[in-house]
Amino acid sequence: MEGERSYLIGIDTGGTFTDCVVVGQDGEVTIGKAPSTPDDFSRGILDALGVVAKDLGFTTEGLLSNTKLLSHGTTVATNATITRQGVKTGMITTKGFEDTPFIMRGKGRVDGLLEMDIRHETVARKPEQLVPRWRVKGVAERVDCFGNVVVQLNEKEVRQEVKNLVEDEGVESIAICLLWSFVNPQHEKMIKRIINEMYPEIYATISYDLAAALHEYARMNTTIIDAFVGPLTHTYFKSLSAQFEKKGYKHPLMIMQS
Repeated sequence: MEGERSYLIGIDTGGTFTDCVVVGQDGEVTIGKAPSTPDDFSRGILDALGVVAKDLGFTTEGLLSNTKLLSHGTTVATNATITRQGVKTGMITTKGFEDTPFIMRGKGRVDGLLEMDIRHETVARKPEQLVPRWRVKGVAERVDCFGNVVVQLNEKEVRQEVKNLVEDEGVESIAICLLWSFVNPQHEKMIKRIINEMYPEIYATISYDLAAALHEYARMNTTIIDAFVGPLTHTYFKSLSAQFEKKGYKHPLMIMQS
């Protein structure tokens, strides 16, 4: 029977099944699963919720309305990255550092390989980049290692490069990563503001919000990946949150990307 109870729900979407675990306020655990639906993962999620809700004597709406925390694990971003099915992405960086993602670091050729593969480093190939070189644009600006602005951002140049990326290259998303932005993000934020002003529909992400730390190669890759899959995951999360809300869930949805 539906009543005044409180539940915690965890949902994990796998390649074959979607698993749902519900913990009651008395500590009782109820588990259910349903086939995953890759064309629209939300259907498999709601199916799994329905299985557990039925076992507890609830409708799906009744269970969600009595849930105080719902956590969802997904591989949507991972799958899009591995299969190269993210959005068309461009990048803006400090002029003179456009080749950083392509030069990489010394271990870039063998990062993530098995030990037996690392032995054959001479035949290893650099990984395919998510953003090709011609969609990486450099703009004049410079912040020193103490966060002092020593070269002001050339806003006219930024506008021209953004226009080139959007209108000539047709990008849907732009990654922004400047050399010393983790110390002073002023110029990154200015570039994002310009993009939002010129093309509100374009997804723009800055490295300072994602990885405010030393080493521009790692920061650039992090920012590029976020730009590559960000629009997809935002659409997915927004749609899923709306469906849960419609069915009675009253709290923010917790998402964990694995």
